[in-house]
Amino acid sequence: MPAPESGEAAPPPMSVAPAPVSANPPARADATTSTAKPVELATPTAPVATPAVPADHATSRALVLADGELRKLAPGGTTEVVTAVPGVVGCDFDEDHGVVWLASARDLAAYDLSDGKVHPVTKGAVVVDDGDGLIWRVRHSSAPSPFPREVAGNADGLEHCVALVVDVDPRPSVGGVVVAEGDREFSCFVSDAEGDIVEGKLDVDEAPRKKGYDRATLVDSKFLVALATRRTIFPPEPAAPAPPAPKVKVDVDRCTEDAESCGRAEYVGGQRLWWIVVGNSRGDFFHEQRLLYDATTRTWWDPVHDRRDSKPGEGDEGVALHASPDRSWGLIEGKILSLEDAAITGRWSGSFCGWLR
Repeated sequence: MPAPESGEAAPPPMSVAPAPVSANPPARADATTSTAKPVELATPTAPVATPAVPADHATSRALVLADGELRKLAPGGTTEVVTAVPGVVGCDFDEDHGVVWLASARDLAAYDLSDGKVHPVTKGAVVVDDGDGLIWRVRHSSAPSPFPREVAGNADGLEHCVALVVDVDPRPSVGGVVVAEGDREFSCFVSDAEGDIVEGKLDVDEAPRKKGYDRATLVDSKFLVALATRRTIFPPEPAAPAPPAPKVKVDVDRCTEDAESCGRAEYVGGQRLWWIVVGNSRGDFFHEQRLLYDATTRTWWDPVHDRRDSKPGEGDEGVALHASPDRSWGLIEGKILSLEDAAITGRWSGSFCGWLR
């Protein structure tokens, strides 16, 4: 997933917008908890060609996974099949490499926009299923930062302890890696008598997960080597300036965990819509609620239930709002939104992978 920004400054693009690729924090650089298996590098005869920008790039399309197919979804709700992907249950568009990473119950593959083919990437992982299925992450090293940067995946360090991690470069590898961060670390490792974490000693429930992911191997290292030579097919565009953030009143008592974040606004689009924090709490994990605020009509909008009010209600927890790169339309909980008109314009189904423009 993707963190709210303060209303005082224009926020970055949301979701999996063309650049940056991910709003998740970079994975920890230490390799003490990884047993990733490097492979012998084969020098590619020539770098993979940079994919051409799709012909319909003038209008953003959403890449979605539905009914065993990877599809392009248009603002009006029409879809175009890109390719069949039977058995795939998760996806993430990686603009850096021009591929859609595809996760099945056990393994990873990549649909390459350059050649229109699905390339197997890993095999052999043993998934200790606790209901989450395959937890995965794809990283690559980007100069000048010494830290691997996440470009795709569903691993969340605040929720997961261990993930199947593929490093694209500088030396392609795959294996089980501890991705936990913050408070989550305390539930992933064994603690000593004083309550301190014993580094490197995973909890009895997490150790088997890591061992299962450590059994994975790479199918085609040459494909990953070639990907590492690519440049982004969607060069960064200057962000359109956001209008001044609206001044809104939010009940601070609803933000029991982080009162200062109440009312924080993230610009969505249409020169009118803002995604605002209206509540938060903490149980086992941090929980946050948001609603849309229409600065034109000065009303609060809950598009999930299509409710509007002059005062903020209770937003649904964990709702993902995906805004298109041009901020003209978006997706939320099975609904297609016009961000310019602040209206629901259609329905969609499936899993969101990213944006083509």
